[in-house]
Amino acid sequence: MVFALLLWRVVIPDQVDTADYGWMRPRTLPLILAAALAIGGALLVAFPTARPVTASAGPALRLGGVLVLAAAGAWAIGTFGFVASAWGVALGLSLLLGERRWAWLVGVSVAVPAAIWLTVSVLLHRPLP
Repeated sequence: MVFALLLWRVVIPDQVDTADYGWMRPRTLPLILAAALAIGGALLVAFPTARPVTASAGPALRLGGVLVLAAAGAWAIGTFGFVASAWGVALGLSLLLGERRWAWLVGVSVAVPAAIWLTVSVLLHRPLP
């Protein structure tokens, strides 16, 4: 919840540009997602798990892999562009999250970047790198 509040009050106002074109303001979707994050955190605080959680190295290593892949993906998208890099990031994240069925891997690697491109470029009229 603290992270959502930090996003709402500091990061989004500072990092999201204003635009006078398009039918949706650039801050709308980030603010909706920050609110959803806060609601999810509040639900976790209000209804904690009934069983104790045991710590193990597997999820921590997976999280490290996701963070490294996210950083590499941000670099690749900034360097080579969204269309050239997003499918590889989607494929890598799917593999790191445990998906092994080839139909799902191909579908996610194509559909998710295509949906993001259609939403941002076509519907919102915003440029992608």
